[in-house]
Amino acid sequence: PDLAPPDARGHIRVCGLNDGALGIVEQLHAAHQRVVVIDDLPDARLARIVAGLGVQLLNLSPQRSAVLERAGISGAAALLCVEADELRNLDIALLAHRFMKRY
Repeated sequence: PDLAPPDARGHIRVCGLNDGALGIVEQLHAAHQRVVVIDDLPDARLARIVAGLGVQLLNLSPQRSAVLERAGISGAAALLCVEADELRNLDIALLAHRFMKRY
């Protein structure tokens, strides 16, 4: 699968793609923010909408440190965890925090 481009520094990483996340992505896009969405099981309808905005979608699990690293988390302007499962959000946030502390 495609990964975040090397020039993705400053992008906002959105982990999860659901109706709520789509609203966030649309607002960020409207505000001219650069966004990368990470979701291992994205809804096909939402994925088409995101693609139509020109937003990159990584079909990978944000619960894996290798994915966050390869997705350029160290260069992200922000990380938004918007999965439907709050424990999954917490897991992603803690994983990203541990990764960032390595630098």
